[in-house]
Amino acid sequence: MPRLREHQNKVRDSFTGCVVQKQSKEIKMEKQLSQVKEFHKAFGSAIGKRPEMPSSDELALRQRLIIEEAFEVSDELIEGNCLPGAAKELVDLMYVTLGTVLALGLQGEFERCFDAVHASNMSKLGDDGKPVLRGDGKVLKGPNFSPADLSFLL
Repeated sequence: MPRLREHQNKVRDSFTGCVVQKQSKEIKMEKQLSQVKEFHKAFGSAIGKRPEMPSSDELALRQRLIIEEAFEVSDELIEGNCLPGAAKELVDLMYVTLGTVLALGLQGEFERCFDAVHASNMSKLGDDGKPVLRGDGKVLKGPNFSPADLSFLL
């Protein structure tokens, strides 16, 4: 179970920075969510109508899919010699992650969720405006860290 929790944390951490926003043109995941929704409809996969936790069976499936794809990304990164292979596995990971967004009915709130997590991540900067880093380069929580406020989902 500790290994599973470690991989869950790695999977969660891997999604930081997936949406890039610019002043006049926002790059959103609407197209990607729409494509995954098309897949879910065609294959009878879950699509929540509103934000809520689905059945325990659906949650277990989503967890297995994300972990499986995270391992495949990891394998490609360890090999380190095939950019198309790494890109394919990253897309597969995002595909099952966006499928989970749909299964949890978060499609209408996902951008707002992402913005809240982004703001929280940016609050990790130190007092000097520089990142606080662990020895291996992982960004740590700085003194002004504030957790993401997702209370609007309740």
